[in-house]
Amino acid sequence: NATNTNRIINKEVIENLAVRGVENIVALQTGVVRSNGNVYIRGARQGDNAYYVDGVLVNDPWNNGNTATVSQTAAEEISVQTGGFNAEFGNSNGGIINTVTKTGGESFAGSFEYVSDIGGGPGTNPNALYDYGYRLLNFDLGGSLGSIRYYLNVEDRKSVV
Repeated sequence: NATNTNRIINKEVIENLAVRGVENIVALQTGVVRSNGNVYIRGARQGDNAYYVDGVLVNDPWNNGNTATVSQTAAEEISVQTGGFNAEFGNSNGGIINTVTKTGGESFAGSFEYVSDIGGGPGTNPNALYDYGYRLLNFDLGGSLGSIRYYLNVEDRKSVV
């Protein structure tokens, strides 16, 4: 009876994976390939996927590509649906990728992360560590103010190379 597959990646798995980025996590799923920055699901073309963030379609109307970048820290759950879609999901022949973001909790919580390359500038020693210019700064905080819950995430990623 089932003509589709829906894989759900929860926050515990997202936090413990050795890859960074929602599209890299999606690329680990069966039937998904990532090549040259594009995600291909079940052999479909690069513009045949529908990207949703919290249920809102975030595809570019010109090339049908993904326009939203969600921080991995802010992702609560990622679902990847391949094939057999309902009529409500138009313009998608490959797959549907839905990212659900975190919400604030009962108490205040926050985190801070800084990641960078190690090593020095280019040199002639083939055994030395070199800096490729990768820098990531991420912080988030969330909580509640009475009956209002809030969550804020800021990520700045730079790569020179």
